Amino acid sequence: MELLTSFYYPNNIDRQKELALTLLNNLDKTFITKINLLITNNDYILFKNSKILDHENFYKIEVIVYDSIPTYDYLFTLASTFENTIMCICNSDIEFVIDNIEILDMLNDDNCFFITRHEDGSNTNLITNFGGSHDAFIFTSNSLKSKLPNIDLAYINYPQNTPGIEALLTIFCIEKLHYEIKNPCFEVKLIHHHYSNYRTYTISDIVGHTNPYKLGGIYSDSIWCSYMIYPCKLIN
Repeated sequence: MELLTSFYYPNNIDRQKELALTLLNNLDKTFITKINLLITNNDYILFKNSKILDHENFYKIEVIVYDSIPTYDYLFTLASTFENTIMCICNSDIEFVIDNIEILDMLNDDNCFFITRHEDGSNTNLITNFGGSHDAFIFTSNSLKSKLPNIDLAYINYPQNTPGIEALLTIFCIEKLHYEIKNPCFEVKLIHHHYSNYRTYTISDIVGHTNPYKLGGIYSDSIWCSYMIYPCKLIN
């Protein structure tokens, strides 16, 4: 599996350490063969002088210098350019744990995985308190390559980490790309390293929400997704 993710230097030391820890831990995963890392010019200057380059598996990193935070239309398009590859578009604070990599063999041209995370160092567990949150999106590159031509991607033209974006991605992948979405979050386990609780967005940035019923309040102006991709187990 290859990751397609971003890396940056926030104005918070604790948050910087979390992102660096996540990247280093993922480099140690044998099932992750490459990390395609999008980074801006300014952050790349800092990155080139970091201790991350001393990691023995640094060769797995493919740096892609990009002009801003990548948007999902760009990430989907980029993922579709790879050949015969399991591609995972994920947030930069997500560490992967997969005990049985055969779970990845269950991906095909008609399905994809939207994975709910487990919290690291928090009393909140989004597995048991599922509300439509997903932090990693896993496809075969060939399926994206076959589905994306002639599809308008403007609907998902939002920066990575936009709050509520998974609602729009779910609608888009089901209704436009005709994927069957699974959420095997007990077999593809995501550890969310965000104990610092440092964020760069506000409530007003929410673009979507997932719930069996349309919500009001802070979600009233966001796009409602009624598709609930509940946690499941695919391997007994």
